[in-house]
Amino acid sequence: MTEPIDTSKRAANMSEAERQAFLAQCRKLDAAPKPPPVETPKHARDLSESERAEWLAAHRRKFN
Repeated sequence: MTEPIDTSKRAANMSEAERQAFLAQCRKLDAAPKPPPVETPKHARDLSESERAEWLAAHRRKFN
């Protein structure tokens, strides 16, 4: 992964070379591939009856 961008300096206080380097780094980060979305677990109220029974059976096996 790339290192974070240094945002401690305002663009008005940067030289032209620093400004161009900063913009190039921003473009590089923008073009980087995005991580895949994280699948959130379902709540019990969102499970169907068969999914709930399957989850409960797996849960019981885990603790036996």
